[in-house]
Amino acid sequence: MTTLHCTRTSITDAELAAAASTIAAARDLWTARCNEYHEKNGDQGTCVLGAGIAVDYRAPRCRRSQQLIIIPAHSVTGAQGASVWEASVKEVLGFLKERGIDARYAAGNMD
Repeated sequence: MTTLHCTRTSITDAELAAAASTIAAARDLWTARCNEYHEKNGDQGTCVLGAGIAVDYRAPRCRRSQQLIIIPAHSVTGAQGASVWEASVKEVLGFLKERGIDARYAAGNMD
């Protein structure tokens, strides 16, 4: 049997609650960057469903973590093209990392 080692830490409900203002600030930052991109370039890229910024989440009484989208890409822009939000996702991930939140971009699925 192979043992898998997770390099990411799982976030709990209490940690999510404590990070709510940081996550809201990250959402605001991403919204601003997406709006700037959209105004300049229009709605570009592949239509994608389920994309966003994710963390490894461990629900109460669970041993394993699961992916949880904390900021859905469609919540930050009315655009459907993934290029609109992908242009600034690294900046938002960096913002979260500086504040102690280990997040990643979940690319979603092509529509």
